[in-house]
Amino acid sequence: MQFMLRDSRARILITNQPQLDETQVLSELNGSLSITPCILDDLVFEMRLSLYPDTPIEPQERVRAVSGDNLAYLIYTSGSTGTPKGVGNTQANVCALACSPSFCTVQPGNTLLQLASVAFDAATFEIWGALLNGATLAIAPAGKLDLLDIQDTIRAQSVDTLWLSAGLFAEAAHTQPELFDGIRQLLAGGEALSPHAIETV
Repeated sequence: MQFMLRDSRARILITNQPQLDETQVLSELNGSLSITPCILDDLVFEMRLSLYPDTPIEPQERVRAVSGDNLAYLIYTSGSTGTPKGVGNTQANVCALACSPSFCTVQPGNTLLQLASVAFDAATFEIWGALLNGATLAIAPAGKLDLLDIQDTIRAQSVDTLWLSAGLFAEAAHTQPELFDGIRQLLAGGEALSPHAIETV
């Protein structure tokens, strides 16, 4: 986390008090960065937010005009091949991925499961792919889930569109293939898929 804050030259850290206490990010940075913490569950911060109007931001209030070239987010690679690298995705990139994707059908009547961590770029497709196309977004329960938990969620929420990492896909295909019952569109990636797992499903 310290590396990402330094490398991205972040100016604001949005967090909550338990996370701030757990990571001790600000104290460990030893004042080497000028970061303003926005602690969402802090009463003073909540009071400051309440003073702002709840109406949409007007164009004249923005620092600069909004366009598809504006950066939406930075996501960092794992660093498994060396130093983690920050990859910038623009608003247009997100729209190209999520709006009417060419690799699957996401429309009203579909239900897409949001299973990936929001720190993983697959969550961008899961969340915005559903919301920007009128599909239903099913949110997986919080906490560490096993395959049975995922299967129960799929059935309870009538999920028909699912994205899994290659490793999780292979594990489910080999040990719990019934998880895929009712899934009409299965997306998997991140690395090469197991041909045997594909044949099993």
